[in-house]
Amino acid sequence: MTLPPLFPGPPLPGEGRWFVGWRFAPRRLSRWKRGRRSEAVLLGNVAFRTGVKLQWDAENLKATNAPEAGQYIRPEFREGWGL
Repeated sequence: MTLPPLFPGPPLPGEGRWFVGWRFAPRRLSRWKRGRRSEAVLLGNVAFRTGVKLQWDAENLKATNAPEAGQYIRPEFREGWGL
């Protein structure tokens, strides 16, 4: 089975190829990686602020060994402001 070319037309110079690949590539190739990677980076910031190595419960979105980390994970907003 032969698949059609992903991007028809003549090849583009360097940055053009990068842009077309970034803009039109199938999103399913790496969507799950971005979420987990972002979560890991943000949790690193929380661990830095609390000074504790976090034990992370991904299903409940909680640090099981550091209750003080909750203020950074789910902050309380003033009345009238929120998500």
